[in-house]
Amino acid sequence: MSTTDLVFVTTTGRPGLSRADTKLMRGHVTRSNFAKRRRRRAELQRAEHELCHTEDRLEPPVLKTQKYSIGGEKFRKDSPSPKSRINMSDFWSHFFLHGETYPASSQEGAWLQLLVSEAALAQVSLSIGFRIWSPNAAYQKEALACSSSALSIIMNRIATEQALTDAVMAAVLHMAVGERFGLDDEAWHVHIGGLAQLITARAQRGQTDLPVWFSNMIIFDAINAVFGFPLCCDKRLLDAVQPYGIPAITKVADMTQHLLHLRDLITAYHHERSPFKNEIDQKWAHLLHEARELRRSVPENPYVVATSLSAEILLWLCWENQLTPGGLTQLAGELRQAICRFPFRPCSFTEMVSCPMMLGAIAARPGSETRAWFVGRLRRSVAAAKSRAWARPLDMVEKKVCTGMVGGGRFEELWRELGADL
Repeated sequence: MSTTDLVFVTTTGRPGLSRADTKLMRGHVTRSNFAKRRRRRAELQRAEHELCHTEDRLEPPVLKTQKYSIGGEKFRKDSPSPKSRINMSDFWSHFFLHGETYPASSQEGAWLQLLVSEAALAQVSLSIGFRIWSPNAAYQKEALACSSSALSIIMNRIATEQALTDAVMAAVLHMAVGERFGLDDEAWHVHIGGLAQLITARAQRGQTDLPVWFSNMIIFDAINAVFGFPLCCDKRLLDAVQPYGIPAITKVADMTQHLLHLRDLITAYHHERSPFKNEIDQKWAHLLHEARELRRSVPENPYVVATSLSAEILLWLCWENQLTPGGLTQLAGELRQAICRFPFRPCSFTEMVSCPMMLGAIAARPGSETRAWFVGRLRRSVAAAKSRAWARPLDMVEKKVCTGMVGGGRFEELWRELGADL
């Protein structure tokens, strides 16, 4: 890989980028970003105009955004200040976790330390929080400012050959997640492509490990990828990770590709009825075995267990083979237990767009405690978003999640239930 091919990174330990190559790379990143920025500024101007000409104006921001607009220089890599930790802890509690205490585990504490150690990651976190909190123009302006700041810092890391760290990788990953929430597919693909090249560059430099949080995030997002709405799980990332030799990711990547193939076969079958039934039956049986073997191979990893259980539930829901309602409820209960073992609590927005959460709600028997848990978690996030002026919080999943693999309108019925009387 030549340095001119990289979107976000160069490989430390090799000759630095020439002035021409640096200019080329900066231009590649910046053109996409400026186009996106112009688009968002136009949207914000329209939103401000509407706010100024309506009687039912949105309430001012609940929290003073200035408190959290912490400049990049205040987040230093060597010794983050106690104040920056407190501010970021408070921010995550309010913006991502319904006011729950953050951090609440040693793993969340380590993530908080990573957040405040890298200015780019801190700014991305602030940007996502402001973006998903409210459509209010004040929040969206703050989100845009933080996103622009993060990109500038990342470009500086590239120029000074400091881009191959876990924290910068986390920043680029979460920039992609933020664009997914904003339904900006073009920007999402740019960031995912840059992240894939960053991962490849790390391997070429001899960095043989990837952060555990990264692997787990990719693994659990695999089911969303099957439904066409991944936050970060993409074939480019899965390919880039292969040289690291992480067995769980390799197995999940294989299973994901097989599920996508099954989805295509089922779609073709419903349109043509033949000659795919025998092939579907064979593929279905193989995938059921694959999902169960995956669960048995890494029982100590709740993200792997939850992904394999979600895959098995999907298999029972998508084809003619039937499992009793009690059997499906049991699988959903096991999925709930696995999710409750996660060392990181999902933010309200990632939970609301989580296909495994939806599968658990669909699979569990009506009236069961298991179904009440899944529906309750999902409704809480939907209700919180509506209370902050998001008129249709589920709009993104209704537009993007490909539900055809699970027939009977079960996803649509769940979405109607989640949005009812709120």
